[in-house]
Amino acid sequence: SSPPKKRRPVLAIALGIIALAALGGGAYWFLDARYYESTDDAFIDAHIVHVSPQIAGRVAKVLVDDNQMVQAGQVLIEIDPADAAAKLAQAQATAVSAAGKLAQAQAQSQVAQATLEQMRAEIGGAQANATNASTDLKRYETLARTQVASIAQLDNARALAISSNATLAASGKKIATSEAQVQLAGSQVRTAEADLAAAQAQVDQAKLSLSYTKVVAPEAGRVTQKSVAVGNFVQ
Repeated sequence: SSPPKKRRPVLAIALGIIALAALGGGAYWFLDARYYESTDDAFIDAHIVHVSPQIAGRVAKVLVDDNQMVQAGQVLIEIDPADAAAKLAQAQATAVSAAGKLAQAQAQSQVAQATLEQMRAEIGGAQANATNASTDLKRYETLARTQVASIAQLDNARALAISSNATLAASGKKIATSEAQVQLAGSQVRTAEADLAAAQAQVDQAKLSLSYTKVVAPEAGRVTQKSVAVGNFVQ
């Protein structure tokens, strides 16, 4: 009967510890824990950013792993840049060709303008010759009536007046043609300028697409749920 008597103090001490623990837990709940809700499916609230490529292509490199911390702007994956680089080279070649055509059109416009100025200068001389010839013809006609001028002189004056007027008319037609050429050259310059602008826009777009081959982190954070591997074709 002596062993049971020795266990009673031990049992009493254990019960006392349990009671103190229960009182302590109850006091903690009353003072603090009662203000918080509990749930079986609790999770950590986080700001999630989904990252996806902006062009299609084959993944060449994956530079991060799950749970890795990254900084804003850090490259996450690299898409094979071969296609984008080829399109950029093609767009640049088109832009160079468009620039050459623009330079050619501008040169032609300058030639057309110079020709027009030359025609305008020539028509001034033709107008003066025609006026002088007309004046001489009238004078010789008056002299011929008084028999001071001969018939031959009158005929020569008439022929010169006719020739001068014909030259003046031809110069007028040349000016009209030159003005049309100037307008055409100006139109070609404007078309070439538009073509160059379009080609340059294609270059800019190709450069942007090439930059998209590097997918970067939009902001700092931790990588989770990485679902891409080298060799994957992404959209």
